[in-house]
Amino acid sequence: MAVVEFLLSQSCKHQTSEKVFSKDLLQMGMAIENANAIVKAFVDQGEHIHRVQKQNSMRVSQIQGLDYSLSYMMASSSTGSIKNPENGVVQPLDISVKV
Repeated sequence: MAVVEFLLSQSCKHQTSEKVFSKDLLQMGMAIENANAIVKAFVDQGEHIHRVQKQNSMRVSQIQGLDYSLSYMMASSSTGSIKNPENGVVQPLDISVKV
């Protein structure tokens, strides 16, 4: 029964067509009468099951804050460097991005 429950919930979650759901049940070796009854319940109650699954799913309701920093040292022979006026040493630029 756990396998059928899993198939039913996943079929509702991914909005599988009744034809595909029926084929899956029959390929698992379920009797055609039982498969037809489950497919009928799937068709009749699919939207309701989908709504219940959506209400019971975990989700983040609001992001409180985000702090991300990226630092990358760049330098090349023609650009991306800065010359220190005090000692004349060429140093690569440091780029920081904050979101």
